[in-house]
Amino acid sequence: MDAIYTEQHGRYRLSIHLDPDPSAPRKDDNLTTITAWAHRYSLTDDGAPDLSTAVEDYGIQETVDESIRPEAVALWPLIVLDYGSSGLNLRLGEDTPEAWNAADGAVYVTPERVEAMGTPPEHFEAVARGELATLEAYCNGDVYGFVIEREDTCNLGHVHRETVDSRWGYYCDDEKPSDAGYGLGYVLDEARAFVPEDAETVAVPSGPASS
Repeated sequence: MDAIYTEQHGRYRLSIHLDPDPSAPRKDDNLTTITAWAHRYSLTDDGAPDLSTAVEDYGIQETVDESIRPEAVALWPLIVLDYGSSGLNLRLGEDTPEAWNAADGAVYVTPERVEAMGTPPEHFEAVARGELATLEAYCNGDVYGFVIEREDTCNLGHVHRETVDSRWGYYCDDEKPSDAGYGLGYVLDEARAFVPEDAETVAVPSGPASS
């Protein structure tokens, strides 16, 4: 499995990889419910209203006002920008007629989810944006993991590696820069925290490499 970044901490080798089998984030507990229409992706949560016909025919605001707004305690239009091989971009809009005219879906919060998650109202939008960013990372394949290996040299001079820890399911966070590159600041911080205490304190980045 190819590493996209490695660091040497004494005799410990830290490597970051793409997650080969990431879990779908909308199967986890989320504050928001998402319903959206997109050509190449399934973006509608189980049990959410299907807006595909409304998007194609006449816009979604009427359907949203009738089937979603009465039960929602927070509601935003969702803009889906599909750039093909360059990936998907999901944008949360303002609750205005202009934004709904351009919307491909809706993101909303119900009282049931607030009760289940315990999220205060002042945090609704920040959580919604975070959950949307996680879904975007999943759709774009930007999910990562790390492996920490101990390297030992035998009496024949060969280097042998033994995995001492590995963690997976880290979604790209483009708000945090790092030595490992775009969006990998969080996973790199996490990985460094799991390097055993007997490692040397100086990390020597070795960049993209193969394991």
